[in-house]
Amino acid sequence: DMSDYFVENIVDGQYERDGVFHPLQERSVTIYNQTFLFYDTLEGHTIERSLDVSSDPLEDGKYLASRFSTTGSEGMGDLHRIFEASDVQEAQQLCKTNSLGTNYLFGDLKGNIGYQQGGHVPRRSKSTGLLPQPAWKSENLWQGYLSGEDYHS
Repeated sequence: DMSDYFVENIVDGQYERDGVFHPLQERSVTIYNQTFLFYDTLEGHTIERSLDVSSDPLEDGKYLASRFSTTGSEGMGDLHRIFEASDVQEAQQLCKTNSLGTNYLFGDLKGNIGYQQGGHVPRRSKSTGLLPQPAWKSENLWQGYLSGEDYHS
């Protein structure tokens, strides 16, 4: 449960939120001498486009956009710290704050066994995350993340 899709309304290189337009952030990535343009919102939504047109400027219209809960996190660094834990209880606490959403099963040298759900799980006010939501209505956006205390252990 680490990603959702949204539909973005794009006009003149800007995305809409509750009737107000904001500039998209453009970034370019070069792979084997070909440059691809990506566009992101401040919330971390990345506009989806096929690679055959991703070198072209963005045209006005409605676009599918993805958001991943690990965007802006340490990702693999979070995971590395978990595996350095000295016991099951420490590993469980680290899982509550890591960004990689998964279920963990631990054992330690003292014979303890533990389970912990982890990751950044988005709080959704209007959807289950199964279908793309119109992002121009802020009520459809993520409302932060669940707390580590909300996870199963």
